[in-house]
Amino acid sequence: MESWTIKALRKKMTDTKDKLNEAKYFLTCMKVTRSEEDIFRYYVSAFLAAVDSVVDIMGTEFCQSHEFPKWWSQKKEEIGSEYDYFHEQRNRTLHVRALKATSTIRINVSQGIGVSETLKLVVPGTASMLKTELHSYVSTQQESGSTIDSDWFFEDRDKEPIVSLCEAYLGRLESIVGECESKFTPRPTKDIK
Repeated sequence: MESWTIKALRKKMTDTKDKLNEAKYFLTCMKVTRSEEDIFRYYVSAFLAAVDSVVDIMGTEFCQSHEFPKWWSQKKEEIGSEYDYFHEQRNRTLHVRALKATSTIRINVSQGIGVSETLKLVVPGTASMLKTELHSYVSTQQESGSTIDSDWFFEDRDKEPIVSLCEAYLGRLESIVGECESKFTPRPTKDIK
């Protein structure tokens, strides 16, 4: 019974929404793997490919409506530089070179008597070895509530973490997809070649 329900929901879901959900999945994976540099970068690359495809699929799926091009042109203006930035990141990551990012590592060491210190390290490029050594130190301090965490940043945007940038962009794109689905009727999938 449950699998029938999932199949029915999937049939009602547009291809655009399905691709949006794929991007959400990769964003969730990014959040979970921030401490594993290579795996995190692979999920960022997959997210960039999926989120860029949302726009392409939306254009294909809803293009039979005469009002769609004008509407999409206005929406693209609203997200302008953000759309361009993520599109460029996707192209660079898929066609030019692997994702280059910097990491900020935060270590919070708490002692049993209530003393807490936070050390923030900014490590360009590969941070795995340093994090491994720091993690083993923090692991010996776990009983007292010590933690280690990291954030990753695009090379050219070092003020806001990649996860935060992707979350914000995906939220705006999700709103646009919702509006698109409420305004326009998708082309039947069998008509799309």
